[in-house]
Amino acid sequence: MPLFLFKQSLSHAVRWGLLALLGGLAVSAAAAVRLPHLFSDGVVIQREKPAAVWGWADPGEKVTVRFAGQQVTGIASAEGAWKVQLKPLRASAKPRELTVTAANSTVVVQNVLVGDVWLCSGDFGVYWAMYGCANHPREIAAANYPQIRLLKVECKSSNTPLTDFEGLWKVCSPESVVDASGLAYFFGRALWQKLHVPIGLIDASYRYSPIQSWITPEGYHLIPELKLPREKMDSWDSTTPVGAQAYTATIAKVEQWLPLAERAFQEHQPIPTQPVPPAPLPPIDSNYWSLGELSNLYHGMIAPLTPFAIRGVVWSMGESGGGLEWNNYHAYMRGLVDGWRKQWGQGNFPVYFELLPSVGKVSDVPGAGGAWAKLRDDQMKGLTIPNTGMAVTFDVSDYESDNRNRVDAGERLARWALAGEYHQKIECSGPLYRSQRIEGDHVIISFDHIGRGLMVGAKDGLAPVREVKDGVPAKFAVAGADKKWYKADAQIVGKTVVVRSEKVPVPVAVRYAFADNPSDSNLYNRDGLPAAPFRTDAW
Repeated sequence: MPLFLFKQSLSHAVRWGLLALLGGLAVSAAAAVRLPHLFSDGVVIQREKPAAVWGWADPGEKVTVRFAGQQVTGIASAEGAWKVQLKPLRASAKPRELTVTAANSTVVVQNVLVGDVWLCSGDFGVYWAMYGCANHPREIAAANYPQIRLLKVECKSSNTPLTDFEGLWKVCSPESVVDASGLAYFFGRALWQKLHVPIGLIDASYRYSPIQSWITPEGYHLIPELKLPREKMDSWDSTTPVGAQAYTATIAKVEQWLPLAERAFQEHQPIPTQPVPPAPLPPIDSNYWSLGELSNLYHGMIAPLTPFAIRGVVWSMGESGGGLEWNNYHAYMRGLVDGWRKQWGQGNFPVYFELLPSVGKVSDVPGAGGAWAKLRDDQMKGLTIPNTGMAVTFDVSDYESDNRNRVDAGERLARWALAGEYHQKIECSGPLYRSQRIEGDHVIISFDHIGRGLMVGAKDGLAPVREVKDGVPAKFAVAGADKKWYKADAQIVGKTVVVRSEKVPVPVAVRYAFADNPSDSNLYNRDGLPAAPFRTDAW
């Protein structure tokens, strides 16, 4: 037998032998009814939406779920999976029991509340724990909120969708919040302080992860611009045209390799490397070996959550969004949002994201640009996706800090939720560029979200933004047709900012805070929210 076929036969024999053994064990004992870790003690059920409850039992077994006066019944499939749906529930801070009964067992989930569930996901922007946040001793000591519940999904990559994860709900307390996501906690705390309804916070974040790992496979097919990653993913499937071509090429390589391998084996020489079919990297999380593979964090950390009703998503890709193999962050963001919304089947739930923080040293070069500045510019296009919002945090969030301010970041994201999802009369954003008008040697910049008016502001630590009387807006740059940027004089005039430079008599374009580290930018609205960076050029 050729060496290639021998190896394949041995692999199949071992694999199917183990599966037969495991299958025998599964058949020999009746399976107790089981729930995923999402339904551990302390869970928050999403209010005012149909709420799925699911799990596993013996095939064909009748399963009954009882909660809040409702009783619903389902039948386990041939694979042992079952799912039922509770009718929409009103918010309730009263701890109750959720009971799941099958013929041979009963599971009781205790201390169940009904409120709003928010999924917080991304990389270090969410992953950063409370013990590393600014003022953490005082913040942790004060984190006594029994109606806020915390769930951290274990960091896990997979090449196929998983049905469960490691992690349990915890009641928010000084003891449980220590290693919780700082961004999630401060976001949830701000909501609870305004709404006084139970808040469930699911932290599904993975440090250093890029966005392409979080997108559903279908998400790559929803966005035309994601052609390269889509073709890469299709190459793993021999039933697709791209995959058939890739596998045909692999088979040709194998046919060339076989005689060389047999000859080397007979001559007791090292056997050349065996060609392998196209496939994703094996999901190995140690040393981040498979980090960045397409959809592997979606499969490992988001897929197990998707039947669970949620209110919305907080997303922070604060540090690893720039290292894309195919550089188009906005298209990836659309793939993420559209794919998740379609997978959940709950309509266009809100997605609020954090703009990239500052990095490196402050530059004195007008309109300096840089990789992070350009990525922010592309990231901001996410606001064109329906029902999204963006929190600017470069004035309070530093990529290189070991003592990060997640308080302002969480509270600014919460303002978007309070204004958009909960319809409270509150300004949710700092000034966003709307348009420019050139008049002679100066440019008039108009904004959306000016709130109670524009101002020059200063942010010192965790203290509220303060107005700088007689302050001058900084970090504006202007250029003419020669595309050379010069520091601009800027002045707040009513609801606009007027920009000019003696060195640019015929201005064409303006940039504001367009640098990798724009933390010394100082344009705010009087609601204490910073203006987003912008450029009016497309150079």
